Amino acid sequence: MHPWKRAIFSAGQEPIYSYNQTDYVKQRVAVEVQFGKYAFVAFDIFVKHMAFFIGDKIDVGVEILPMKELQAEMSSGPGYYEGELYNLIRQGRSTPAVPLVLLSVAHSRSAVSPDTAARRAATGQGPGHQAAGRSQAQ
Repeated sequence: MHPWKRAIFSAGQEPIYSYNQTDYVKQRVAVEVQFGKYAFVAFDIFVKHMAFFIGDKIDVGVEILPMKELQAEMSSGPGYYEGELYNLIRQGRSTPAVPLVLLSVAHSRSAVSPDTAARRAATGQGPGHQAAGRSQAQ
């Protein structure tokens, strides 16, 4: 029995049983594919990946997100790569305190590469920046 469970039982209390799960874990790498609501991205990064990392179950977390151009075609309002990359860069080097890889998914018509998105985020152009010569309504 884990020491914290023993302490709860010895205090005459009943522990609340819960668990975290992730989409995929192999060789100490956790992978989350997130096409749900944008709030779930923060939950994945700051709760799921962090819990597995602190619990010594993983060495790195991978979050897979749609790029903005693909996200704009989705109806559920998911988070998107450029926005989350911008948020992570803005938070600074130690937040989150888990090694993390952010990957993007786009359809073949996408004109913005992950390298371009990273460069835009790093230079403060942030999410939603339009490439030169592209109209908003395509």
